[in-house]
Amino acid sequence: MRPFHADRADVVRAARRLLGTRLRPMLFKQIPTRSLGTGAGPVWTWMPYRPPARRRAAVFVTDLGLATPLPDELPAAEYEWAELFADLRSRGVVPVVLSPYRPERASARLRRRAVIVQWDRGLTERAVRQPVRARLRRPR
Repeated sequence: MRPFHADRADVVRAARRLLGTRLRPMLFKQIPTRSLGTGAGPVWTWMPYRPPARRRAAVFVTDLGLATPLPDELPAAEYEWAELFADLRSRGVVPVVLSPYRPERASARLRRRAVIVQWDRGLTERAVRQPVRARLRRPR
């Protein structure tokens, strides 16, 4: 996601305008469940990933490992994301992915387990909120 760093910052600013203090942005490398975990500050301060409370959405700004990998970083595998999303769903948390790519680029398994939305300048709150509410109403 390095090439999208400025876009990611825009997404966080927009989300903060909508959610205010309820938003807790956390950084991660490749996937939050790996040993580095997540955190808001320098990587050495990060802790193991802890999912949000039930009946919430966990929003991930990620390419799901679809981009060309950097030589020094192993991208998260599809099965890692599928396991994380399944765990979140079992806890009553809706995983939401804001990706620079069309949702169709992700596997069908990931699309079944998470709400995947392509972020761009025209993305609206409604485009994200509707599928999240639908998933919260029908537990799987």
